[in-house]
Amino acid sequence: MTGRPTDMTIKSAPTLLWMRRGLLAAFTILAVWLLVRLILALSAPSSLWTPVLVAGPAPVSAVATRTYDFTYNPFAAGDSVGETVVSVDTGDDAPETTLNLQLKGLRSGENGTAFIRTPDGQEDNVYIGEEIMPGVFLRGVFPSHALIDVNGQTQRLTTEDAKAARNRASSSQSAASSPRSGLQTIRSADATALLSQIQIIPSFDLDMTRNGVMVKPRTSAVDLSAFGLRDGDIITRFAGQSVVSGLPDIGALRRSAGSGQPVTVDLIRDGQTMTITIGSSS
Repeated sequence: MTGRPTDMTIKSAPTLLWMRRGLLAAFTILAVWLLVRLILALSAPSSLWTPVLVAGPAPVSAVATRTYDFTYNPFAAGDSVGETVVSVDTGDDAPETTLNLQLKGLRSGENGTAFIRTPDGQEDNVYIGEEIMPGVFLRGVFPSHALIDVNGQTQRLTTEDAKAARNRASSSQSAASSPRSGLQTIRSADATALLSQIQIIPSFDLDMTRNGVMVKPRTSAVDLSAFGLRDGDIITRFAGQSVVSGLPDIGALRRSAGSGQPVTVDLIRDGQTMTITIGSSS
């Protein structure tokens, strides 16, 4: 009796068989799905993921929520509505003061100050509106000068650097206005010897405009002073021939120098134009 299967054993055998078949089918489907994914990963990787869509910015309304006032033009030269133009007198036409005052330093601006030395040797930092000395008040401070009120008259007090720059500019204008500020006659040297002992180098102004040829000695033994010249002189005309534009005609210069007649040379020395005569027989 123990060797015969029971009714429970006979009934459970088909159930186990169907369970095995179900598991086998599930594993088969899973294997097929994994195989398909593997094939897609090798052939078309981009198809395995779905791009994430990011929401764009909200559309801008056609009607602006901010309003602007275009009645005011900040770039207009004083004709805007409600704009007040303040004219600042810098005292450019005011005379330079004759008082024994020295402007040692300054800080320009609305609340500017000036460091001033008075005739008694005292130095003090003076603010606009303050009294410098009896009857003299500081009226304004600007980058290169200060304005002072001397018994009701406006006068300038200029810094020493600005005075020096103005004097240099005046000297340059005076030199430019006098085309020939000097005349020298050299009798001891020969013009032909001059051409054989100097180098002629083109010379240019700061704006690269040709202004003549510069004179340089060929050797250290050459004494240019025997010809009335200095190292660095700029010749503009030699024996009536201009050497400012183009190359000088050396042959014509030598013929002029060898004629036995005095040769006139126009040159620029230290910013001043002068004329010398080489080879005068008198």
